Amino acid sequence: MPFSKLKSLNKTDRIFFIIAVILTVTYFLSFLRTTDKSKKNGVKSALVNEKYLPSISRFIIKGDNILSIQNNGKFWTITENNSGNSIPADEKIINNFLSELTTIRNMYKISDKNNSKSNFSLSDGSEITLRYYYSDKAEDFYDIIFGGHDFSNNSRYIMSGKNTAVYEIDTNLDSYITTSVQFWSEPYIISSLACELKNGIKETDVQAFYCNEGEAPLLKKDFPAKLLELRHGGIAENFDEDENKNVLNCYIVLGNKKEIYFSVYETSSESYYNIKAEYGNYTAYYKISAWTYKSIREMIL
Repeated sequence: MPFSKLKSLNKTDRIFFIIAVILTVTYFLSFLRTTDKSKKNGVKSALVNEKYLPSISRFIIKGDNILSIQNNGKFWTITENNSGNSIPADEKIINNFLSELTTIRNMYKISDKNNSKSNFSLSDGSEITLRYYYSDKAEDFYDIIFGGHDFSNNSRYIMSGKNTAVYEIDTNLDSYITTSVQFWSEPYIISSLACELKNGIKETDVQAFYCNEGEAPLLKKDFPAKLLELRHGGIAENFDEDENKNVLNCYIVLGNKKEIYFSVYETSSESYYNIKAEYGNYTAYYKISAWTYKSIREMIL
């Protein structure tokens, strides 16, 4: 529009016209930035080289707490904050996560380095670091640092532990960038993985079931199937077998000859109990709510 005609417009129309021009220019500039980014800074790469996948048997996720997820040779387990106590991990989630890490994706280099003035959230305490080990050696690891999102929430900032460059990737890994035990763990207090039944435990798998209270052992002929549906609340907290009172013991024999012996212990809190579950060569330490403990007692005693 010629300047003379613009002056002839009233004040309101001039404002709307100027806004329209600014939005139009911004729209076209966004295409220029996208084109420039894809041509100059775009690469196609996986976060983890697929050749390392068979050798990855441990990774650590560090954020507001620390999870160590490790393959014990038969299944994956989770330890929180180096407590030494672990529970089985969800095998499907682990496999999907590793698949995402080795997926080829578009990555855009947006800065040569991260600094205190940036808004990448890669070093402000909110970042989450993934460390994976690609051999049995303690020094053979690689760090990937996940920061915040861009303004559109369609991309996430990352950098490696060995390079200062900052990249932008898609958000497909977002659901896995968490230190929540409940997200990563197999949810049930009786683990099908530890029992070597990867398709889940069924009531028909139970050949014998015993429980006792105090000095009076009881044989239960009818196994309560609902026991297999009960979920834990994470890894046992402040577990001390010598200090905490043992309030319930159960013993289960499965058709594949696997045996499960789990003991329930009181804690210093009335809101939760701890369970020590022994599966032969592996022992899990769960936390359960007071409601879950009450449900166990009601169905088996």
